[in-house]
Amino acid sequence: MEEVLKTRLKTALVFGIVVIGLLLMGKMGFTLLTASVMTGGMYEYAQITRQPKWMKTVAIVLGILGSALLLIGNPYTQLNFMVIMLAVVLYTFFIIAMFFKIDLPHQ
Repeated sequence: MEEVLKTRLKTALVFGIVVIGLLLMGKMGFTLLTASVMTGGMYEYAQITRQPKWMKTVAIVLGILGSALLLIGNPYTQLNFMVIMLAVVLYTFFIIAMFFKIDLPHQ
């Protein structure tokens, strides 16, 4: 049990330093942090809901796409349009999943 706690403490320390470093970088660091959390969240959601491999791949690709939108977009012009397009892609994906009656465990 002690070994597990030591490992978790080391991991928390490293991630804490990385997060603080990114936040101190300013807007670009915050954007990188947000992008990595979004991509990781998409992957974790696919893992937790036990999706097939192709759906996990789609979740990761969409997370990376959303991250890229954050990194390259201008928040006052292009990003608004890109976020709307990402939402359309996501809704289309879920409509297709419903049409083909893909069993989603969180329904």
